[in-house]
Amino acid sequence: MALLVHVHQPGPLWVQIVCAVLFLIALRCSVMDLADLERTLGQAVRDALMLARITEEQAADLMRMDASTLRKCLRGDPRLQLGLARLMRLPFAFWLHLTPVLMYLVAKRNVEQIAHDLGLKVKS
Repeated sequence: MALLVHVHQPGPLWVQIVCAVLFLIALRCSVMDLADLERTLGQAVRDALMLARITEEQAADLMRMDASTLRKCLRGDPRLQLGLARLMRLPFAFWLHLTPVLMYLVAKRNVEQIAHDLGLKVKS
């Protein structure tokens, strides 16, 4: 059996430019400061709890942790982290809201960073 190798010819210039821009955006998204990541995750969890109508005290009880420790985690305290094992104890309503909120916050942050890199001003 012969092995067929398909050699792909480069596409139009606009396709190459779009691919290059998407590659740069992907690089920007992957180079995220851990402290900033913790703050973003904390904000997403806080917003998802609010949308699911779960208070921080109720969430702390469900996650089997102290409410003040949870508040520090949500603020992005570098000494503390929100563990997935604890988050898994939260009800399904929380998870319905977490993904869209997290996607929005990460996209917003990356758009602001790209605009800053390009020298553009972004209104918050």
